Amino acid sequence: MKHLFTACLLASSAAYAQSPITITAAQYPATAASVDRFQLATVTGVSAPTKGANQTWDYRGLAPQGSVVVSTYASAGTTPPFAGSNRSYALPLALGPFTVNSTAYEGFDAVGFTQLGTAVPAQSFSLTATTGFPGDVLSVPAQNIAVNLLRLPLPLTSTTRVVRDSRAVSNSLLTVGLLGLSQAPFRYVQRITTVDSVAGWGTVRIPVAGSAAGSAPIQVLLVQRRVVQQDSFYLNGQPAPAILLGALGQAQGNKTYGFQHSFFRQNAAQEVLGFSYATGSFAAPAAARYSAETAIPLAATAAREVAAGGLTAWPNPAARGQALSFALAMVAPAQPLRLTLRDALGRVVAATVAPNGSPASLPALPAGLYLAEAEAADGTRFSRRVVVE
Repeated sequence: MKHLFTACLLASSAAYAQSPITITAAQYPATAASVDRFQLATVTGVSAPTKGANQTWDYRGLAPQGSVVVSTYASAGTTPPFAGSNRSYALPLALGPFTVNSTAYEGFDAVGFTQLGTAVPAQSFSLTATTGFPGDVLSVPAQNIAVNLLRLPLPLTSTTRVVRDSRAVSNSLLTVGLLGLSQAPFRYVQRITTVDSVAGWGTVRIPVAGSAAGSAPIQVLLVQRRVVQQDSFYLNGQPAPAILLGALGQAQGNKTYGFQHSFFRQNAAQEVLGFSYATGSFAAPAAARYSAETAIPLAATAAREVAAGGLTAWPNPAARGQALSFALAMVAPAQPLRLTLRDALGRVVAATVAPNGSPASLPALPAGLYLAEAEAADGTRFSRRVVVE
């Protein structure tokens, strides 16, 4: 019966040839030294990703559009305006027809990677072109605006679903002669609801500049995001009149929506691939971008690693209680490997750290087929099936 059970598992190995990854804060290195590189792509004829478990998405046919977009970050400083900040970046904020300069601060907290807030320096915008009166102005005083907008829930697993509400309040002063306003307090309130849920997992392949074969299959989680933002405006503590908001290109209670799919991998601070959609049906992408990181594995490189052995486990098959050794090709001997063993249902049954090529300290496992995953400190990782008799 034992051998029949093992044979059945082997016959259905395609169902767990891969298993869902988990992304923790330690595997999401978003620091001030991070540099995000994205390539925009055309979406003509591009289909939305199929949701579900153990998918093999292939988007190597995406056509690049324009140049690579590079985003850099800066230190949050020794005394950032928002506690827990670990990096910052310039963030232009839209206020009607005006662009308000600000600096955004991001950091880790108990629920993930979060935009904590924005620091706005003092600035002002003339309203003369809109009202026709000299001296009419929108003045924005220096202020720190708490946001607490979740950028990525952590840890991120195949079952993650997080709903997060945030509220941002910015203050300014209005001088409009026609309305008899002189430095009148004007408040802009944004209420934002974000729903992040993992809609699938598997591997994805993307284009790589200079490589006809594109990337190797990359283990990812597919995150679906829905965002609803409602805007409210107050003048002298009361709802702002429609005539004023119309002049500023705003509307009381206006709602805007955002719908996105993002593929995330371990040990990267940016998504592998992202789609945005015009509606919540997630039917046809309206825009796309993919990672232009130099660390994206090439298909040819992956083939060489597999030919060189990838992950080796011995003895295999192993007797119950017998010590197992694991070795990753192209990783120096004795370097630490993070080892995870999963059963046929994808559940973690053992996890440890062992030197590359040396016996690992594992519990005695029942007879059956397991998926062993090994990851080195440099991010090199492979998996292999292991049989216990």
